[in-house]
Amino acid sequence: MDRKRVVEVAVESDGGLVPVGIMNLDQALALPDEIDAKISHPEQAAGAADLFVDRRELISKSRHSR
Repeated sequence: MDRKRVVEVAVESDGGLVPVGIMNLDQALALPDEIDAKISHPEQAAGAADLFVDRRELISKSRHSR
């Protein structure tokens, strides 16, 4: 997985997912565990896709692709 790939980060609220920002994969993986962030699937266009994964799944995918 290209670690400079750009992803969208969002958090859940009562109204659904709220976009927080666009960042590269390293920045998304460095978010604190306390933030229950949803991250756009790295193989989709950031900000344009509605397929999100949680941080644990993203970490798992990044480890398997090395």
